[in-house]
Amino acid sequence: MIIVKIERWPDDADLDDPREQSRPHTNIARAVMRNDHLGTAELGNYDVELYDPPPYNPWSGETLHGRVESFPRRQLGAWDLLYRALDRIVGARNSSDSDRVEG
Repeated sequence: MIIVKIERWPDDADLDDPREQSRPHTNIARAVMRNDHLGTAELGNYDVELYDPPPYNPWSGETLHGRVESFPRRQLGAWDLLYRALDRIVGARNSSDSDRVEG
């Protein structure tokens, strides 16, 4: 299982200092990618859950579900898997047409 967290920290936090880990911070979003073990050694399949908060309110979001199939895990890494998961689950709302402001 791969977990990716998005956290909000104070601007002056030094995340290389272990003492900073106890400093207050806010969990905003999370991706959980689970290998379903139905793929091959070369191509993995992953079930994905994204906690998707609305802008400026991380506590009232929803969990979105998706899947990444035939991921070439020996050629690409965790960021590539996350990219594919995001593209499949929330990619449509990031098209250039959705950025247009009606007025």
